[in-house]
Amino acid sequence: MARTKGLITLTDGAHVAIVGGGPSGSFFGIFASKLARDLGKTLDFTIYERKMFVNHGAPGCNMCAGVVSESLVQSLALEGINLPSSVVRWGIESYFFHTPNGSVRIQSSRLQQRGIATVFRGGGPAGSREKDVRSFDGFLLQKAVEHGVHVKHAIVDEIRMEGEKPGIYSDGKMLQDCDLLVGAFGIKAGTGRMCERLGVGYKIPPSVKATQSEIELGRDWVASRFGHSIHIFLLRIPGIKFVSVIPKGDYITISALGKEPGVDRIKTFLDHPVMKKMLPAGFKIPERFCHCFPKINTGTAQKPFADRLVIVGDASSSRLYKDGIGSAYITSKAAVHTTLLYGVDEEAFRDHYLPVCKTLNRDNFFGQFLFSANDIISVLPSIRRRCFAVIEWEQKDFGRKTPYSDILWDMFTGSRFYKDIFIRALSPLLTIHVLGVMIASFLKEVFFPLREKKERNSAVSEESFLGRLYNDGETIVEEGMQSRTMYVVQSGKVKVVKINAEAGGKETLLALLGEGDIFGEMSLFDASPRSATVKAVGEARVLAIEHEGLLKRIKMDPTLAFRIIKQMSQRIRELNSKLISARKTINQVNGELVQLTEMENVRTKNEETKVNRSVVQLQEKLRKLTGQFIRGDESLL
Repeated sequence: MARTKGLITLTDGAHVAIVGGGPSGSFFGIFASKLARDLGKTLDFTIYERKMFVNHGAPGCNMCAGVVSESLVQSLALEGINLPSSVVRWGIESYFFHTPNGSVRIQSSRLQQRGIATVFRGGGPAGSREKDVRSFDGFLLQKAVEHGVHVKHAIVDEIRMEGEKPGIYSDGKMLQDCDLLVGAFGIKAGTGRMCERLGVGYKIPPSVKATQSEIELGRDWVASRFGHSIHIFLLRIPGIKFVSVIPKGDYITISALGKEPGVDRIKTFLDHPVMKKMLPAGFKIPERFCHCFPKINTGTAQKPFADRLVIVGDASSSRLYKDGIGSAYITSKAAVHTTLLYGVDEEAFRDHYLPVCKTLNRDNFFGQFLFSANDIISVLPSIRRRCFAVIEWEQKDFGRKTPYSDILWDMFTGSRFYKDIFIRALSPLLTIHVLGVMIASFLKEVFFPLREKKERNSAVSEESFLGRLYNDGETIVEEGMQSRTMYVVQSGKVKVVKINAEAGGKETLLALLGEGDIFGEMSLFDASPRSATVKAVGEARVLAIEHEGLLKRIKMDPTLAFRIIKQMSQRIRELNSKLISARKTINQVNGELVQLTEMENVRTKNEETKVNRSVVQLQEKLRKLTGQFIRGDESLL
């Protein structure tokens, strides 16, 4: 550890302890180790986590609804972290909203694929018989290990200041003194209180309890009845704000939020007529099922940093009701950049880490307003019916824009910041659009009474992949087409080719890309037509990265652009290498041609000499014959 001009910086050999091996801890370890290598620094990173993330039930789980947002799936793909099918329990492509008066399905007009992942945070529910279940948290922790981070399974039960450095203890024994201590312990009162007792000004964020329950229904039933959709229920059950049902293979996860969550509330929900229609005939509520009561942030922590201390994830700042894993990603990255680029003192964290936390906190203000407005709409049947009519009208013709549907999609998926959604919700054009459809719906309801509509579910596939699957030879991008979408290869291979129509569609191979490679990145910089065609080689799974959302994420996290530029740089290097190789080949061919020409010239000269000699000899013979003939004629005379 060194102090330069009042700043504390990490020097080679510095020890960084990360308390907590959930997403925020793993993200910090992954990105810090990568950036340290890029900067040429040698640092020691150790994650302390008591759980193994392989056991069933609470002992192996971090107690979460387990939804990885569309934006985070794409950000991780750009970082080279592709979620495998063993981690993704279900790929989500739509949302259903259910009320006592009917249901409506929402897709975004931006949707090109299954872009949201549902996961188990541990080894699966208690009593689970599912095979090949891989924990999301365990997957990230393994990624951290692959990047050189050490993992120690230990319980940290005390934190002390040892001189100028914090030290962590377990059962009275020091585990490590830290040049930097990273708190990634989530909303855990015990560990949070330890940091509070350090006297640096940190205060645990306010929170409420939620209820997460896992109910086994069987993969076939989940696929046919719930499809690739998350289901939101607005049923006005006492003590519950709303309930979401999340499909995960053989199971559904029921996530209830409200003032009085509990197992009895879950049983009341399962017994509600609207939910009963979603369950198998004769379904009986189990007496015992896997459940937990995680805490959810409703505010922000006070001063989540000090000299040699930074707190990330839920223990610092998180998005209201949504995308806690995405918030862990954002705060961890901000802490990494501050730590390695600016220092690990309080001033550095205040100047470079705190602004990111404040951005999340301010955004939650807009989220409170949006969810309050949604609550009002959900309790007023007449307004709710009109809003559902707007959604149904937008969803009928998916080729056109769906502004109101997109607002609800982004609210509940966490794909956009609440401030952005709020500004769009106040758009005069949207207001006119919504009022127009509502009036038309009212008139239709008066003159043509509504009939009960059957719920529709267009997705019954049991496959749990993210992105889109392409078969062998199927075109992903066509030369000349207009598009602002970028792509990441999730699995399999794709080929980049130029097609010569004049030569009967002959293909010239430009590149062969595999898992983690990107293509179509030039669309970020210009709107020119595609310069080549991309096709699948065998079966390939490809994730589309939406242009507008990516630019906003790059604005907040410029390192995403660095990865794209790094890939482009590698591609340019490969092209340069091919050009050099081609030039060598051309020079070699030219040399051989010159050599052959010279040899041909020598051969030609030799042949000319032989021909000339033969001609002279023939001329001489002819002269002799002519002389003899003349002499013979003279004798006749």
